[in-house]
Amino acid sequence: MERLYWNEDMETMQPAVLRQLENEYLRTQLDYVWQCSAFYQARFAEAGVNRADIRDVTDLPLLPFTEKDECRLSQHEHPPFGNYLASSQEQVIRVHKTSGTTGRALPQLPPLGGRLLRP
Repeated sequence: MERLYWNEDMETMQPAVLRQLENEYLRTQLDYVWQCSAFYQARFAEAGVNRADIRDVTDLPLLPFTEKDECRLSQHEHPPFGNYLASSQEQVIRVHKTSGTTGRALPQLPPLGGRLLRP
């Protein structure tokens, strides 16, 4: 029998339950970024956004976009990863690079929620 869903519970979740889960994940991620990333602390402050301003996904338009040139500048000023790294360099076990098609290739850490970080 062919499976219709990879993760049936997640893929068939009621919209209200999904929104609640999205908001929970958003709050967890924002708490972490606000606490651990000097880059985003500064970006949010420049935009006049406080942590309390972002209560749920409907508040996402309040957050500033991050441009690649900002990442390049951050990595130039704070080598090798820039000041947006939200963990210690000692925890990093894998680094990827962008292709460099729009400029110098940038080292990037996989956005896997810490799965590729040493404990």
